Amino acid sequence: GATGGAAGEHPGRPGVRVLEGGEKVPCGRVTVVTPTTDRRQDFHEQLFAVFDAQDWGDKELVVVETHRSRPSPFFSGKVKHDARIVFHSMEIGQEDEDLSIGIKRNMGTHLSSGDWIASFDDDDLYAPSYLSTMLDAMVSQDAAAITLGSWYIFEERSGMFGYVDCRSPDGSGLDTHGRVRPSDRDGWLYGFGFSYVFSQDAASDYPFPDKNMGEDYDFFIRLKTRFQTALLFDDFGLCVHTLHTRSTSSVQASQEVPREEVWDLDVAQLGSLLQRYMERFPRRGSSLNIGCERRRAERPLTVHLLPFGLDVPISRRVRFTVGEARAALARAAGGLEAGALALHSAPPPSPGGGDVSGGGPGLPDGQRLGVRVQELWAVHRPAAAAVAAGGAWAAGGVGVRVLSAGYDSGNHAEFHVGGERLPYRTSRGLNVVVLDPATWRTSFQAYDLYAAADESDRLAADLGSLGAGQVVLVALKDSGLERLGRDAVRALRAMGSTLSAEASAGPRGVAGLFREGYALVGRKGGTAVAESQGKSALAVGVLWQGGSEEQAPAPAEGEVAVECADAATPEVSVQVRVAAHTRFLELREALLQQHCQAAPPERLRGVRLVERTGGDMLVGVDPNASLGSARAFLVVGLADALGSVRR
Repeated sequence: GATGGAAGEHPGRPGVRVLEGGEKVPCGRVTVVTPTTDRRQDFHEQLFAVFDAQDWGDKELVVVETHRSRPSPFFSGKVKHDARIVFHSMEIGQEDEDLSIGIKRNMGTHLSSGDWIASFDDDDLYAPSYLSTMLDAMVSQDAAAITLGSWYIFEERSGMFGYVDCRSPDGSGLDTHGRVRPSDRDGWLYGFGFSYVFSQDAASDYPFPDKNMGEDYDFFIRLKTRFQTALLFDDFGLCVHTLHTRSTSSVQASQEVPREEVWDLDVAQLGSLLQRYMERFPRRGSSLNIGCERRRAERPLTVHLLPFGLDVPISRRVRFTVGEARAALARAAGGLEAGALALHSAPPPSPGGGDVSGGGPGLPDGQRLGVRVQELWAVHRPAAAAVAAGGAWAAGGVGVRVLSAGYDSGNHAEFHVGGERLPYRTSRGLNVVVLDPATWRTSFQAYDLYAAADESDRLAADLGSLGAGQVVLVALKDSGLERLGRDAVRALRAMGSTLSAEASAGPRGVAGLFREGYALVGRKGGTAVAESQGKSALAVGVLWQGGSEEQAPAPAEGEVAVECADAATPEVSVQVRVAAHTRFLELREALLQQHCQAAPPERLRGVRLVERTGGDMLVGVDPNASLGSARAFLVVGLADALGSVRR
């Protein structure tokens, strides 16, 4: 975050403060350096506005200008009233050669007073969080310099926005087979100086070369030979790099970014500045630098749910956090609690190529997901821990996926259980699979509500004959909901369906559902695990063997639910129900009684509660102290005790 307060130092490295526990954070002053000329004076007010909007507290702006007629009117006036500005303007003769960009950058370095230096182009847009985000990323990687490896661009001539990802660049840098030429890869990744942030010490030892083109690339490559450097791939819209007739850089993007998406990027926090920018340069047509394919402003986010083998699409917004994604996943996939899920940005490791073990605690809830993130991996921690410990499902959970599409939207019905598609031949109308939660055995019936008048009654009778706790999977194909009788609707509602016959136009049928898809994962006598309705419908959920879903009942009055996780393996966790004013000693006894009764005594003796203090140091708790308001603890030896029970 924006931590530009009092300067702190890591020994031998200015601008870094070391917190208790060893975490390093950036601090001190940041100097923004911008080389410019009198031909670019119409950008100077925008440059200052972007600088002023930065949320880093201790900052200064150094502008090095050459002019042939007059210095910048804007900065000539601004420098008199703003102590944060250093403005150095030099007159050059009409016939004299201008100073190179490299020399101007070096002059800016020598005029700066900051611990860190950030290169800004005078015509680019930088989100208020740009400096703090770049510095946090750089210091967290123990780097002396950082640059963007991907960014958004704006072309003034066409009024088009695009996205450049230097991991797979288009145009220059690709060979005839569409592969990145090794000789060009570093040029794309490190050759764009508008996003350089680096330490003052590094810049003083390795100055920019005296030239106009490629001075930034040469500078950064020299830094790489001496210091640790870092890349940040911009998924949030931290920066928009402007291309115009006076630009000194050339870059290409394969896809256009719709203007409505731009308002969801971090640069949108510039408010009226971005509004004026877009009004000044309306979209006019095609571009030589930005491809004609338009990226969708709305992109799906798919979560791969492990160890159940389910792919769950969730609705998302652009400014989406991990915690919000976790909650959305729990809503989209029935039978899950958000607290039992850990999200990962890549497939978590699976030991020995077997079932996934959980892959650690996962992404922190507060972390934002960029607009380009299209898939995540979620681990159900109790199930994954059981798989790792003994190879059995936790409480017998199995993933279920039901797909349905009406006649005009694909005309299909499918059932997937445990990652396998059931081999039933579905047909027009309602297709129903009955699943025994004790054995996972299935049976199938199809009800063509157009073929015979009594099909609705037959469906009602068959569903009515099922015992309590039986699971039904329902998928409609073609059409048929509109021909359901009231008795059939009531029978489906007994499975947890929310269908209603009260709005029907006559004695038979549910109104307004012609050729609508419908998918249900229901349980006789309970609420639906998952239900979906529309032209194309998808119901996804997790079923638990023996009719027991994972969700525990709400705590009774005076009770609290306490999360206990293994100190060495936090993905192994259980929930313990105790009285609100329980002591730690009583919490330990409740934990053993509720979850570890069958464990050998020698395993139980090693179970003790601890708390986290001072980074990763673990200390014991006072057994006679009350829990107070705490609802989560680490437990030494919990994984061993649980594992011995499951084995």
